[in-house]
Amino acid sequence: MNIIEEDIRKGTFKSVYLLYGEEAYLKEYYAKTLTKALIPEGDTINFNRYSGREADPSVLIGQAQTLPFFSEHRLILVEDSGLFKKGGDALASFCKEVPQSTVFLFVENEIDKRSRLYKAVRDKGTILELKHQNADALKRWIVRRLQKEHKQIQVQAADLLLQRAGDDMYILSNELGKLIAYTGGREGITREDVEAVCIEQLENRVFKMIEAAASGEKDRAFAMYRDLVFLREPPLRILALIGSHFRRLLLVRDLRDQGYDRQSIADRSGLPSFVLRGLIGQAELFDRERICSILTRCANADEAIKTGKMNDQMAVEMVLVYICL
Repeated sequence: MNIIEEDIRKGTFKSVYLLYGEEAYLKEYYAKTLTKALIPEGDTINFNRYSGREADPSVLIGQAQTLPFFSEHRLILVEDSGLFKKGGDALASFCKEVPQSTVFLFVENEIDKRSRLYKAVRDKGTILELKHQNADALKRWIVRRLQKEHKQIQVQAADLLLQRAGDDMYILSNELGKLIAYTGGREGITREDVEAVCIEQLENRVFKMIEAAASGEKDRAFAMYRDLVFLREPPLRILALIGSHFRRLLLVRDLRDQGYDRQSIADRSGLPSFVLRGLIGQAELFDRERICSILTRCANADEAIKTGKMNDQMAVEMVLVYICL
């Protein structure tokens, strides 16, 4: 249980909360949970929401000084304001004077921990950084989510779900909804269920395409590429993912060459275990020089596309041919 859940349980709230980080699903979840705890459904008088440039500090301060109307709290939700990077000094000073009946909730993508506003919130309120969750945390979340629907998932099925959906909790939530509907009244969710209804994300398809190319299965690799084009995936996006994949592969290869074991590589790279498992195996197919050479080809192809020297689809095909060599 984190500090926000503990505040809700006790019914005692800080004057200001900051949710930030890369996991959008969790930011939205905790923002909704805190809002529900503070403001009755349908109460628009005591709930104010500001986004981006709307979040003028003078307006926010004026709103915060307005007493709630027939309610214990007034909640001011501020999203993607940028005030934790610049322009938040007035709010930083006001954090010491926020009325007991007012609660600020900031939800930000990026923050500067050196800013006065961040330091003020740290001293007077609660800050929660919400990162992408690791595989173990995601599995626990999947199990809890399914338990609410009176369902259980096999370990192998959960592993496959993570391989196909990745660590984006919005995507995982959608895939779990499909599995719940697909299995109906049946309690158990199997690997076969995941294979039947869960769509592989683009990153996983690109991984398999590269693996086929590296293994010399040229026809299979190009068939996979044509499938992606048929599904209207932009070749430039596919090229970007190939480059991103080989940069990860280079990191793993370097750590392996330095003698680090699997757990040490996971700790140093920050990669999820379900991603790392495949990368470690694939790293054996390429030496460092070869990976760097492919990354150069990707960069050259990207430049050729953007300068109009080569058709985007042809450029990606040329990279694939080179990987197959």
